[in-house]
Amino acid sequence: MIKAKIIDATGSKRGAKVTRTNALKVSLAKPDAQELTQAELTREKHFKAYLSTVSGGTEMNVDGSTTPVVFSIRAQKDRVLYLTTMRLVIFDNYWGFGTASNFRRFGTPAGAGGLTNGLSCYVEQGNLQLPIFVEVVKTEGDFLDYADTSNSVANAYASNVDWAGFDFDFQTPVVIAPNSQDTLTIVVRDNLTSMVKFRAIARGWQEIF
Repeated sequence: MIKAKIIDATGSKRGAKVTRTNALKVSLAKPDAQELTQAELTREKHFKAYLSTVSGGTEMNVDGSTTPVVFSIRAQKDRVLYLTTMRLVIFDNYWGFGTASNFRRFGTPAGAGGLTNGLSCYVEQGNLQLPIFVEVVKTEGDFLDYADTSNSVANAYASNVDWAGFDFDFQTPVVIAPNSQDTLTIVVRDNLTSMVKFRAIARGWQEIF
């Protein structure tokens, strides 16, 4: 048999053998592996992580009014990420879905007219930037326009502090290739420091090399 290395589209190196009948046999293991563990045989693992800044911050109740603050899921060295959902979780005043006045707000009374600049969310793959929010989000109503499902609980965190969750389902998984500039990103361009809590978490699976 002839042994060779092949490189697939994700950049992983897999073992390949050409048999005497010219058939190509490809293994999922490293070519030099002597004995495979169960972890090596099972390469697809569950993935869940908060979108974060470069320094690791996950709380999006920040002041991005002067300098926008970027939160992302970024490429990793040894795995491909396949993201299937994203959830935004908010604890703050005035997030009940029951009144028209709340739909025009973003959080507390100070934001009664909505945000000034808004939040943007997009996927960056290669030279393409693909929006998750068709336009920037400035009000609670905008979240409802783009979310696949949503729910809320009044006084969930504390008295007069409500909980709201917005789920975004990706019909085709968002693929974050290893060692690339690919990202799933949310950019905060307003002062959200009055909010109690604001986070975004992505879920899916990862293929580990």
